[in-house]
Amino acid sequence: MNRSLRWVIAVFLLAALMMPSLAALAQTGSGQITGVSRLNVRSGPGVGYPLVVVLDAGANVTLIGRNGDASWVNIQLAGGVQGWVNARYVTANIAIDSLPVSAQGTAASATVNAYYLNVRTGPGVGFAIIGPLGQGDGVSMVGRNADASWVEIVLPNGTHGWVNSGWLIPSIPVINLPITDGQGGGTTNPPSGAVGVVTAFFLNVRSGPAVTYPSLARLSQNDTVNLIGRNADGSWVQLALNDGRQGWVNAGWMRLSVGVTSLPITDGSSSGSPLPPPPGPNATVTAFYLNVRYGPSSTYGTFTRLVRDQVVSLVGRNASGTWVQIQIPAGASGWVNANYLIPSVAINTLPVTG
Repeated sequence: MNRSLRWVIAVFLLAALMMPSLAALAQTGSGQITGVSRLNVRSGPGVGYPLVVVLDAGANVTLIGRNGDASWVNIQLAGGVQGWVNARYVTANIAIDSLPVSAQGTAASATVNAYYLNVRTGPGVGFAIIGPLGQGDGVSMVGRNADASWVEIVLPNGTHGWVNSGWLIPSIPVINLPITDGQGGGTTNPPSGAVGVVTAFFLNVRSGPAVTYPSLARLSQNDTVNLIGRNADGSWVQLALNDGRQGWVNAGWMRLSVGVTSLPITDGSSSGSPLPPPPGPNATVTAFYLNVRYGPSSTYGTFTRLVRDQVVSLVGRNASGTWVQIQIPAGASGWVNANYLIPSVAINTLPVTG
C-alpha cells in the first residue's frame, strides 16, 4: 500500500471517529432563563418531581434534551448538575424540538382513597390545612416522614403539602420515598433555593409569626421571596425582604418551592412585640381563614377574610347567637360565624345588632 493511500485511509478513519462527537454536539444547545424572576429546576419533566435548585432570571444553561412534547427541557449547569425546567421560560439558540428526547424517570404518584382528605403544611394533624382533596384525585408524591405515615405531595399548582398515607393508593411503596420531613437532621439552614410565591392579592409581612405582630411591609400577588424558616406548626414562614429586613407571613398565602417542614424552626428570632388585644370584648379566629360578610348569614356577600389567630373586636350578635358582628383593625365592621371564634366573653352577653 503506497504512502498516499495510507494517508487517505487514515483521514477517513479519523473522520469516522469524530462523527459521533460532532453529532452529539449538534444535539445540544445553550439557553437563558427569561420571563420569570426565579425558575425551579426539577429532577424530572414536571412539577411532581423533587426540586433540585432554583435559578435566577438571566442564568445561562446548556440544553441537553427534552421530553416528548418539548414542554420541558433537560439542562446542565456549570457545575455538572442536571435537571429539568419548563421550556416556556428558556430562550434557546436552537429549536427545543431539535434536542434529543432524554430518558426520564417516572414520578411517584398516588390516588386519593377518601371522600375528603385534608392537605396540611406538615406531617401531622397539628399542622395547618392548605386545602382538601377528593375521592379519586391524583397527586405526585415526593417524600415521606420517618415512619411513612405521612406523604409529601405536590399539587397541580406546584404547592407542596402533606397527607395521611393511609388514605392513598400509591404507585410505589411509600417506604421507598425519601424522608423529607426535616425532623431528623437538626438543620438550622433552609434548603438551597427555598423560595415562596405570594398567592394572595396583598399579603402583610409582620415582625413575628402571628397577626398580632406589627406589619413591616406588604407583598403583592406573584412576588417571590427567599425563605428563612418557619414557626413550630408550619402555619407561618420567615422570609427575607429585598431591603435586607426579615419578616413573617401566613404560609397559607404562599406557594412554596419546598415542603414547609424542610425549613428550620426560627420563631425564636422574631423582632418586635405582639400588639395588645383590642379593648373591650374580643375574639380569636380558630379557622384557617374566615369570611367576613355584610350580614349575619352565609347568603350575604364576603368583603374580606380573617386568618387563624387573628384577634378582632366584638360589636354584637344576631338573635340566636350563631353570628357575631365584629370590627376589624382597619375600622370596618362585618359578620362572622361564631363557631370559628374563641370569644373573651359569652356571646349571649353581646347586644343583638342584626
